[in-house]
Amino acid sequence: MRAERRIAEQRLLGMVDRVTMNLPEQAARFICATCEALNQKGGFVHFYGFLETPNTLLNGHAAFVHAVEECGRKVKKIPHSRQVRATAAYEWQSVIDAWVSEASLLK
Repeated sequence: MRAERRIAEQRLLGMVDRVTMNLPEQAARFICATCEALNQKGGFVHFYGFLETPNTLLNGHAAFVHAVEECGRKVKKIPHSRQVRATAAYEWQSVIDAWVSEASLLK
């Protein structure tokens, strides 16, 4: 994982305005690298993850927003999210589409 993160940080730093995070079992580990790859004004993040019930999407939104803020950015808007498919008795593969805004002054 370190090599992938290092590549993202070195080669994509501030260069993109859209990121698809379509590996649900690992996507949460790369939120900071994704935030660093977004250009200074921000961009659109398409995040897939495994979320547990109950309140799958509400909890997923809160966890995603918190993780983005921990990385020094802010979620401006979540225009779309949904449960894609059940993957276990109390777990769903879910998708969150979010507009992540410019680097904040939180840190």
